[in-house]
Amino acid sequence: MPRIALTVLASSLALAAGAWILASAGSAQEPRPGSAPAEERLARIERSLESLSRAVEGLAEDMRQTRRQVEELSTLLRGLTGAPPAPPGGGVVEGPVRAAPALEGPPSRSSRKIGTNESSAIGTLRALTTAQEQFKQQAVVDQDGNGTGEYGWLGELAGIDPTRGTGGVAGPKMSTSPFIASILGVKDSEGRAQKSGYYYRLFLPAAGAGPAKAETQAHAGTGSSADADNQEVRWACYAWPVKPGVSGNRAFFAGHQGEVYATAATKTRYDGISIVPAADAALEMQGPNPKNLDAGIGLAAAGLTSGDGNVWVPAGN
Repeated sequence: MPRIALTVLASSLALAAGAWILASAGSAQEPRPGSAPAEERLARIERSLESLSRAVEGLAEDMRQTRRQVEELSTLLRGLTGAPPAPPGGGVVEGPVRAAPALEGPPSRSSRKIGTNESSAIGTLRALTTAQEQFKQQAVVDQDGNGTGEYGWLGELAGIDPTRGTGGVAGPKMSTSPFIASILGVKDSEGRAQKSGYYYRLFLPAAGAGPAKAETQAHAGTGSSADADNQEVRWACYAWPVKPGVSGNRAFFAGHQGEVYATAATKTRYDGISIVPAADAALEMQGPNPKNLDAGIGLAAAGLTSGDGNVWVPAGN
């Protein structure tokens, strides 16, 4: 039973008890034949009065506690709704009371999917960065035969395509011990791989001033010793959404710099196969030769301008 209902019930009982005591006090003046002596009846009345007094004191304390609880609840509700505080001592505050702000619900299914795909893209590029270093250290491809390995194409790293051999002769596939997931080695006619809602495309520098070469199926098993020196030190790969706003929002970059970078693509928005990143999209235009991957990252925070005009930042997690 609510505390307020108990208080009302106690009050009614106290009043009824008081009425009975008053009636008894009046009858104590006129004892009936065979009744107890007046002194004894008065003593009973005094004891009843004492019990009534304690009941009234308990009732008063209950009412004080109830009032404090009501005031605390009122303060809590006003804090949630943003209403003005109540005046000292309670009272009603005039004016409109704003509704409590709506609580944010769980992320939508599409938002969760985008987040999952973006995290997958970051993880894939980090794994690719590690794989490239291992591929180079093992000198899987050494087009000029100088003992220093070159970075690889996605098809080579995944064991799908034959490697570039010395003197332009095709080398073996790494199918028995690939460096990356095989899905990244399956490319369309423009050299784009697709995984978890994102396209991937890799660039390697060309000889001299370039420009850099984007991976295509034509590169499978073919190479040039002239490109080897630059391909020993530089590479770049981009990941962007297959369907912007549906499969992902941000675009990502990884390369020989060793870190993954991201952009919200607010200036140049990459869109599936219709708008794709160029080799120098994330690179600083102030670099020696960004079109042949010879440049750092175009970080706006460092006062640098990227090739695509977007703001690129470390991707984090």
